[in-house]
Amino acid sequence: MSDETEGVVQNFTGRTDQAASNGSDDVKDRASGIATGWQETARKVGAQAYELGNQAYKQAADAGRQLKHQPLATMAVIGVLGGVLGFLIGRVTAPEPSFRDYAQRVVPRRYR
Repeated sequence: MSDETEGVVQNFTGRTDQAASNGSDDVKDRASGIATGWQETARKVGAQAYELGNQAYKQAADAGRQLKHQPLATMAVIGVLGGVLGFLIGRVTAPEPSFRDYAQRVVPRRYR
């Protein structure tokens, strides 16, 4: 009876090990497939970023060549941009304080 029980236990253990091995292989295959998909996506995004950077470089180089050929227009554009930025930075957004506000901050309470 004990030999029979040992045989059943070993058979059950073997089946369990085989099922666990098959399950882990399946998980490994799925993970490998997902990793391959992410790797391919990263390659595509990298290629697109390279093309975009190359295009931006070419446009900047063309703009630089145009600036060399038209220095007066360049100075005019820079002057207008400087004026607009100066206006936006220098404008007052808060209303000017009234004399009453000034007096409340400066003059002590007993002299008001």
